[in-house]
Amino acid sequence: MKTIVVLILCMVAALLTFGQDNQMPVQSNVEEVKVTPPRFAGEIYVVQTLKEEKIESIDDYLVRNISYPEKERKLFIQGTEVVQFTVSPTGKLSDFIIINSVSPNMDEEVIRVLQTTNGMWMPGHNNDQPVTMESEVSVAFKIDGMRFPPDFNELGTKYFSKGGKLFLTRNNPKKSLKYYNKAAQYVPNDVNLLLLRGMARYETGNTLGAICDWERIKALGDSVADVYLSKVRGYEGYEELASILNK
Repeated sequence: MKTIVVLILCMVAALLTFGQDNQMPVQSNVEEVKVTPPRFAGEIYVVQTLKEEKIESIDDYLVRNISYPEKERKLFIQGTEVVQFTVSPTGKLSDFIIINSVSPNMDEEVIRVLQTTNGMWMPGHNNDQPVTMESEVSVAFKIDGMRFPPDFNELGTKYFSKGGKLFLTRNNPKKSLKYYNKAAQYVPNDVNLLLLRGMARYETGNTLGAICDWERIKALGDSVADVYLSKVRGYEGYEELASILNK
């Protein structure tokens, strides 16, 4: 059976039908300050070709170099890894942080391949000056050749709905977390999922976990947090959630 890895470069957000699409801008201007994020060049950036259409994407590079961990492949473990890292002014990567983990072996494999891209990144710029800046990728590990290949959006929706019924209808945040965590295995960047999982975590006493989810919403560039907050107004912890998101 052929095994492949499907990868998605992530500066994007919600993927489920119940979420809102968000996209971090490629370039933004704030009060006359021009900021551009790091960009994969496909080769040592100082000697890159001027014809950008010939530059390999980070997606293609990861597809060519990542190997599906054998243990996870045999156990049919699938899901979406999200890894954050820092790009230096010289195009080197450091400070790898696992934002969403499917398995430790997958964590290590994504980081291993990303480390081979040192020097292949155009650094982020602030007013045309290269600066240290964060970036991230999402890697969707899918096993090819399955009779019924998984649809990560459908799986995420199914588990999100089950978690929602337990949390919002039956007022059982502890049990809902099992399904919210399972949904996050497939679609970790969905804003609604992060919002409600954060609420469930908060109400079960996991304040640190809740703050991580809510801060992740901010990092994904959500601009309509109040709309989501209004859906959970009245639940215990609403005021803390609002204060964190509105910092």
